[in-house]
Amino acid sequence: IERPFRIGDWVKIGEYDEGEIIDITWRTTRIKTRAECILSIPNSMASESAILNFCFPDDVYWLWPTVYVHPMHSPDRVRKILLDALLSADKVLREPAPVVLFTGINEWAAGYWIAFCADSYADKNFILEDVWTRVWFHLNRAGITPAVQRQEIYMFKGIKERGGKEATRPITLLQEVDIFKLFSMKDKTFLSESIKRYHFSQGDIIVKQDEEGDSLFIIVEGVVGVQVLTDDGRTKEVARLGAGDFFGEMALLTGESRTATVIALVDTDVFELTKADIKPLIIRQPEVSKMISRVLTQRQMLTRSQMHVQHNVEIERDAVYKRFLNKIENFFGLKEENN
Repeated sequence: IERPFRIGDWVKIGEYDEGEIIDITWRTTRIKTRAECILSIPNSMASESAILNFCFPDDVYWLWPTVYVHPMHSPDRVRKILLDALLSADKVLREPAPVVLFTGINEWAAGYWIAFCADSYADKNFILEDVWTRVWFHLNRAGITPAVQRQEIYMFKGIKERGGKEATRPITLLQEVDIFKLFSMKDKTFLSESIKRYHFSQGDIIVKQDEEGDSLFIIVEGVVGVQVLTDDGRTKEVARLGAGDFFGEMALLTGESRTATVIALVDTDVFELTKADIKPLIIRQPEVSKMISRVLTQRQMLTRSQMHVQHNVEIERDAVYKRFLNKIENFFGLKEENN
């Protein structure tokens, strides 16, 4: 007789808690629940219960939470921002494509059904947390107000405790980029006055792998796919970035060629900061290059530690710092200025 589940499947049997099948005998089926408890269900009871198998016929499953926002916002605008949030989540599958539906207005809110697929039911709660976090940031940056019952409306206490225009000002977004966090407010204001905003339609290429470049991009709204060309000539997506994320810092600071192709997955707005914008600041304050080098060094050392790369930490940190500092000084001509 064909069984409705296999060892390793995630299931929900009757009214019992969902969990992973870890053992099947002729008398009982044992399930490990999310609470790490072992649940033993007699097969006679299991055979008479409704069984939900989240791993059959394959591991792909749908989730469909509902988001409530203030009804003053345009449905087209809200759908676009919520879809951006879904597409920017790493564990949300591209196929089947996520869907956002406007479900109507009640006495206190407008409802939106966000439906998306994932392929690891064991990670369901972590995936939901990531999606809700992305929804929070994307709504906040777009100035869209969430709604709660009892007709009490609260603004997200996001960046600067304000969303919308405040959250997408150049200086606000610059403060979220790690290499600029240590800059003085005067320096960040100087950079924000030079930054330019661009719009890319869905499918537009923002930068190409291996091309020359000298600018950094900060995503104001939308989602981009980061793609690399593999050794066998195929294109592979390695990351998705959404509102508030940035890319291209090494091109801006050292002139290195682009390491990946970045494509707008939806209509996307970005800020671009170029070498010409930041050079006057670095020339006027050479210590800025040292500050940036320390940030880049800290980031690279953290990456290596996460990869469990064995090395003499202090010697390696000093070498990485000097390498970054040398590249920045050469790129901006600081050594010529000093000579």
